[in-house]
Amino acid sequence: MKKIIFLRFKSLIKRWQLSWKFNFAHHPLCDRFKDHVWHIPFGIIVCQGCFLVMFGVALGITSFFILNPSLALFEWFLLALFCISLPLMVELLKIENRKIKHLIRLVTGFGLAGLVWVVFTAELDGKIIGIVIGTIGYILFIKTRKKKQETDICEGCPSLSSVEICEGLSQKAIAMQKYSEYLTKIHEKSLRKKYT
Repeated sequence: MKKIIFLRFKSLIKRWQLSWKFNFAHHPLCDRFKDHVWHIPFGIIVCQGCFLVMFGVALGITSFFILNPSLALFEWFLLALFCISLPLMVELLKIENRKIKHLIRLVTGFGLAGLVWVVFTAELDGKIIGIVIGTIGYILFIKTRKKKQETDICEGCPSLSSVEICEGLSQKAIAMQKYSEYLTKIHEKSLRKKYT
């Protein structure tokens, strides 16, 4: 059992080594998605939306710790619901302005921080309501995103009809191929020991 846990941990480390530069960018790394990612120091590529949401969460939690605001439970939920509903509105209204989307992602992170704050500081009923609201909000957002992705930015790309891996996914594919080769070697060694 210890050996299995060690091998899994080792394989996770290897996967991280091969893909850490783009682990935080779930978009294809091509010209069509260049406005969706930022290139930050050390060659790391991050999704703009995800980065801003996480920054909003960090900013919110830090602010709440410093200011320790004394809002009633329902006021916290109103704040969180407002902030979490914003990205749904963006998707439903098909807003494409990047600056507006950036601001809304940041505010959404702040709203999520409000939910986290409630879950950790409220009584049991507040914790349960916070978790339920967060879960429902997340499911609604994912479903809305999936509908949008059916007609996503890749539509019409010449790479879709090609047998080659598109340039936007080639770095990720190479990393995954190396990771697969690494796992194959590990399993070959253990199988040889087992059957020889």
